[in-house]
Amino acid sequence: MVSGYTGFIPRKKNYFSKTYRETCADAIADFEREQRRIAAKKQEMELINALQTGRTRAQTEQEKKLLTVNYRTPLKAITNNPIPWKFDNSYKALTSPYFMQNKDPNKHFISGYTGYVPRAQFLLGASYPALTNCALIEFDQMLNKTKSASIPTENSVKENETLPRISHIYPSEMGMLPQYTGHIPGYKYQFGHTFQHLTQNALGMSTIQKQILD
Repeated sequence: MVSGYTGFIPRKKNYFSKTYRETCADAIADFEREQRRIAAKKQEMELINALQTGRTRAQTEQEKKLLTVNYRTPLKAITNNPIPWKFDNSYKALTSPYFMQNKDPNKHFISGYTGYVPRAQFLLGASYPALTNCALIEFDQMLNKTKSASIPTENSVKENETLPRISHIYPSEMGMLPQYTGHIPGYKYQFGHTFQHLTQNALGMSTIQKQILD
């Protein structure tokens, strides 16, 4: 092989301490020897099958020794209905750590996880699984505390009670309140006055009328 070749060379990892060309030559030679051994074993199995079935007669001493093997080919199945093998401790997909109980030992993220973990930025001095476990527990407790504190006030809308329907968005007698971020027709072409002045009667006055309005 030429130096600089970056393709795969079988068995190269087993050879070193030589030049690149010599290392590749030894690795390829070893691979070819292994392939010849595999081909010889396959040819031997085919010959045993032919001798046992009578398709070929043994002519050499080596072929006669092949007739003394303890097995017959093709191998017979032990049973017609094999029992499927099941592993008792097979893999089971876990739920998200966010939905696990706080006492669950698997409530953490594995090392290498690069996603966002709430409250983890405030913790340090521990391994990543232990750190994310504490962060998730703290986040869960914070959520539960927020839910329990959300008590409806007297001014809140009661159940089955709807808010009054708004008949218009842009009032005609006054301007819009500051910090309003919705769309106001023609507002982006106006200047020189306050926000409330320029948004007064947004639908009823033209841009020119708002500019000359005292």
